[in-house]
Amino acid sequence: MRERAFEALDERYRYRLYYLPRTRQMVNIEPLDRGAAPVHIGAFSAGQPPLTASEIGRAIGQPVGEPTFRAIASNCFWSYPVGKDRVTVAIIQTGVGGPLPMPFLTGRLRRGQPVADLGDEAFFDKRRMVVRTGNTYLAIDAPTDLSVMIMLGGQALARVMAAPRS
Repeated sequence: MRERAFEALDERYRYRLYYLPRTRQMVNIEPLDRGAAPVHIGAFSAGQPPLTASEIGRAIGQPVGEPTFRAIASNCFWSYPVGKDRVTVAIIQTGVGGPLPMPFLTGRLRRGQPVADLGDEAFFDKRRMVVRTGNTYLAIDAPTDLSVMIMLGGQALARVMAAPRS
């Protein structure tokens, strides 16, 4: 019976487990974010990233080159040259086509300073901001401080959330 129940779980979703505190017997399980469809990555392309080079340049006070674009399955990445450095923006979706393909996020998400009022949860660590909304992660790596990252994260998140869903 337990094996059939376990097999009924869809590994594309997160679940909340309920159990009795004294006996630790599980009494219920419910899916989280099941209704949230993934972002349609086709809505983004090299010409339509969640942040433009000029927006990033104005925010960080440095000239920023046009990005290179890379799509991997249901995820996409933009890399913007900034002098000898770079800015990276990524949309990474869990539960779409298998497990989270970028292990750095699992360790990075809850490290660093929590950022309030940005997605379901957000954290800033040195120069990286990671924002989670449902099964979608937005990661921004830029040579700037927290206040600028919050502004950039808010702009990019609004565009990601407005994108069509698959």
